[in-house]
Amino acid sequence: MDSVFQRLLYVLDLLVENPILALNNEVSLFYGPCFNDGVFDFLLKTSLNNDLTCVFIKRLCSVLKSKVSKLFHEFLKGGKYFNVHQGDLPEYDSCSTNNICLERLMGQLDFKLKAACTSTVNSIESCILYSNNKTENWLKDKDPKEQQEIIDSARSQNRGYMKKKRERQEELFIQQTKILEQKENEAKRKKERKVDEIDKAIEDMRTVGLWESEEKIKEEVEKLRTKKGKMESLKKQINIYKKVFEIDKNYKELLQFSSKGKIYDISKLQQNLTKLITLRRSTPKYNASDLVGKAIIHTWTMESGENKEYEGEIRGFEDGVFKVVYWDDKEKKEGNEYELTEREINIDIQEGNLFIKDTTKLDHCYSTF
Repeated sequence: MDSVFQRLLYVLDLLVENPILALNNEVSLFYGPCFNDGVFDFLLKTSLNNDLTCVFIKRLCSVLKSKVSKLFHEFLKGGKYFNVHQGDLPEYDSCSTNNICLERLMGQLDFKLKAACTSTVNSIESCILYSNNKTENWLKDKDPKEQQEIIDSARSQNRGYMKKKRERQEELFIQQTKILEQKENEAKRKKERKVDEIDKAIEDMRTVGLWESEEKIKEEVEKLRTKKGKMESLKKQINIYKKVFEIDKNYKELLQFSSKGKIYDISKLQQNLTKLITLRRSTPKYNASDLVGKAIIHTWTMESGENKEYEGEIRGFEDGVFKVVYWDDKEKKEGNEYELTEREINIDIQEGNLFIKDTTKLDHCYSTF
C-alpha cells in the first residue's frame, strides 16, 4: 500500500505545480492503459473557462496534498509502515485480510443471543472468545499450579471488571436522565413561552383593538407621530393575526417582519396587514358566534403525556377569543373558565382533539371556520 500513497502524493504535487496536466489528461494516478468513453471525452474537451478551472484544481490539490501528508504519514517514506515486508510485524500475522472473520463472529453472537435470551452480551462474547481462541487447549498445556493461578487471577479481574461495568452503566443512566430532564424542561419552557405570547397578543388586542379595514389602518397609523411607534403598532396587529387567528401556511410570509435580512418598512407592513384582513374575510368559514352555547368534548394532553377528555361548553366569543367552561361535576353546574384563541380551536379541530356535540350542521366533523 505504500506505493499507492506515495504515488498519490507525487501526482498531487505535480498538479499543484502544473494543473493543466489534469485538463490534458497527461498524468494518471495508476499505471496502465486508460479506457476513455463519451463522458470522459466531454469532461476533458477544451473550454473557455480552462484558466479558471486550473486555478481551482491548483487550490484543491494543494489542500488534498496537505491532508494526504497528514492522514497517511505512517505509510509514506519515513513512516513505520513504509515498505513493510511479511514477517516484519509478526503481531499482525493473525489479522484477517477480509471481513469474513467479523461476519462470522457476529453470526455466532446472534445465534447465541437467540439461544440464551437471558444471558448478557458480555457473557456470550466471553464464551465465543474462549472457544475461538482455543483457550481451553492453551490452559491444558500449563501445569496444575499455573492453571490455578490463571483461574484465580481471571476471577479477581472479572470482579473488578464487573464493578467498573456497573459504575459505567450507572453513569450512563444518570447522563440519560439528565438529558431527558433537560428536554422535558425545555419543552415546558417552550410551552410557557407560547402561552405568554398568546396572552400578550390577546392583551394587545384588548388594549389597542383590532384593525379590521384598510381605512382603520390608515387612520390609526396617522395618529402616531414617530416612525418607531408606527412600526411597533403595525407589528402588534400582525402578531395578533399570527397568534390568535388561523392563517393558511401558504401566506406565512405575511406574518413576517423581514425577509432575507432586510427589515420591512411601514408601507410593506401596512400592505401585509391589509392582505391579512382581506384573507381572513374571504376565507370560507363558519360564523364563530354559531359555536357559542355548544357543548364540546376536548382532549387535552397532560404533562405526563396522558390524553384526557373533558366535557365543556363554549360560553362566549369576542375579538378572536373563545371563553370555554370545562365541567368539574357530572351535573354540569360547576366548572373552570378558560380562554382559547380562534387559532387554538382550529388546530384542535384539525387534529381531532375537539368535537362539537351537536346534531345540526356543526357536528363533530365540520371543517375549520
